[in-house]
Amino acid sequence: MSSLLADELKEYKDKELEKLVAMIIKTSERSIHLIRDFVKQEFLSSANSVFKKRRVNIVKKIEESIEQYNNSEKDIEKIFKFSFSHKRNFYGSG
Repeated sequence: MSSLLADELKEYKDKELEKLVAMIIKTSERSIHLIRDFVKQEFLSSANSVFKKRRVNIVKKIEESIEQYNNSEKDIEKIFKFSFSHKRNFYGSG
C-alpha cells in the first residue's frame, strides 16, 4: 500500500510527502523482516526442532532503530524524542 501511495504522490511533486512515504516504506520493510524472522523461529520451535540458543545484543538492535529515526529526523525536519526508565529491569523472576 505504501508503494502505491508513493506512486500516487509522484504527480504532486511534494518532496516532504515523498520523504515521509519513503520512511514508511523503510519502516514497513524492516517490520516485515522482523515478523518473518519471528514466525520462522516460532515454526522451528513448535516443530520440536533442535536449535541453538544465541545471544542477541538487544542494545545494538535498539540503537539501530534509534539511528533510523535520527536519520529520518534530519530528512523530514522533525524531532523524535526517546526516553526510558532505569528503574525497570527485566532480568527474569527472583
